[in-house]
Amino acid sequence: MNRGTKFALGSLIGIGLFVPWWSTHRTVWPGLAALRFDWIGLAVAALLASLVLQWIRTCVLLEPQRWRSLGSAVGLSHGLNVLAPSLVGDAFEVAALSRILNEPSRFILTRLVFRFMTTIAALAVLSGMAIGVINPSLGFVVVSTALVVPFGIDALTPRWSPLLAIPGTAAVDPIAAVGAVATIRQTVLSVIQHALSAASIFILGAALDDPISPRLAAGMLALADVATYLPVPLGGVGIHHWSLSGVAEWMGSTPTTLVVANHTLIVLVGGVCALAGWIYLPDKSSLNGQNR
Repeated sequence: MNRGTKFALGSLIGIGLFVPWWSTHRTVWPGLAALRFDWIGLAVAALLASLVLQWIRTCVLLEPQRWRSLGSAVGLSHGLNVLAPSLVGDAFEVAALSRILNEPSRFILTRLVFRFMTTIAALAVLSGMAIGVINPSLGFVVVSTALVVPFGIDALTPRWSPLLAIPGTAAVDPIAAVGAVATIRQTVLSVIQHALSAASIFILGAALDDPISPRLAAGMLALADVATYLPVPLGGVGIHHWSLSGVAEWMGSTPTTLVVANHTLIVLVGGVCALAGWIYLPDKSSLNGQNR
């Protein structure tokens, strides 16, 4: 199945889910006078700060000589992951960072898989904190497990790294673990990054006069991020809406306006990241997915 067909199918799935969601949850939008544009700006700033932390995490992990050299690749990768079906941006990021850093693609992929696992850990921490308000015992188990898993993943890196295959590239020797200190650093940065994203949702809700609790913002953020990893374009359109509405209703709230506005903000910022990344990307051959 070629990329065009996958995009078309993913789009149909997303739109097919979004239309009945909107029919079920549509509400009258608040008047412009009720909006707090200063708070909307603050929400956007928090979201952009979280994206800057994604770049910082990548630089800390890969240790380039010039951090700025990775900015366009990381930004464009994020934009592609939001606008296109999942893994398109990740495949580009592997190829781009391999060229920029002159490192084998499988080495880059190994490090990005580790970064992804610390992202999942951070989302689980936020989810556990949200769950902990309702069920403290379950919340503690989720948070503690999430904080331990990255260390296990890192320790086993020499075992699973040779299993990562990229068509057209040569195999590499087992890749060493980054170590406990680097794992702590990545996990802490990831938690801060996604806490900023959750704060963006919380502030946006207040700006739209559709307020939610911090624990609900954390839960919504976790699901919103997971939606971007699914094979549906535009930030998991449709799936994003149903999942966020579902967790909100489970926690006793129905912030329909916030769900729509948050998704719109994610897509708009993703589009800006994709455009800026493409403009400033020095070597655009990596857009063809060429690996080494």
